[in-house]
Amino acid sequence: MRRVFTVSAVSGIFLGLLIGMGSTSWAQGRARGRFYNKTDVSRIIKRLEDNTDSFKSYIDSEIDKTRLDKTPAEDRIWDRVRALESATDRLRSRFDRTDTWRETRNEVLEVVQEGKRIEQLFERYQIYRRVFARWAGVRRDINTLAGVYEIPPIR
Repeated sequence: MRRVFTVSAVSGIFLGLLIGMGSTSWAQGRARGRFYNKTDVSRIIKRLEDNTDSFKSYIDSEIDKTRLDKTPAEDRIWDRVRALESATDRLRSRFDRTDTWRETRNEVLEVVQEGKRIEQLFERYQIYRRVFARWAGVRRDINTLAGVYEIPPIR
C-alpha cells in the first residue's frame, strides 16, 4: 500500500512538472525554430527604440542639407518617421502591460507597416546614401521583430 502511494505521488509530481513546463514554453513562444522569452523580445524592442530615436535625430539634421529641405517631400518623410516612432512607443507600452510577448503581434504588424511606408518614400525620393545607411539599422531591427512574430519583413 505504501509503495502504491509513493508511486502515485511521484507520478503526480512528474505530471505536474510536465504540465508546468508545457505552459512555460507556450508563454515563451517559439518562432523560426528558436524559443523567445519576454526578456529576449524586450531587448529587441529596446534596440529598435534606441535606433529609431537615433535615426530621427540624424534625419533631422541631414534632411536639412538636401534638396528636400522645406518641401512637401520633407513633410511626408517627417510624418512617416513620427508615425514609426509613435507605433514603436505603442508597441513598448502594450508590451510592458502584457504577460506574454505574443500578445503584441498587432502592434508589431503596425511597426512593420510604418517601416514599409518609410522604405517606399526613400525609394521614391532617392534618399541619400548616408541617411539610407542609418535607416538600415532600424530596418534590421524591424525585420528581426517581424521574424520573431512571423510577419513578412520589409523587403
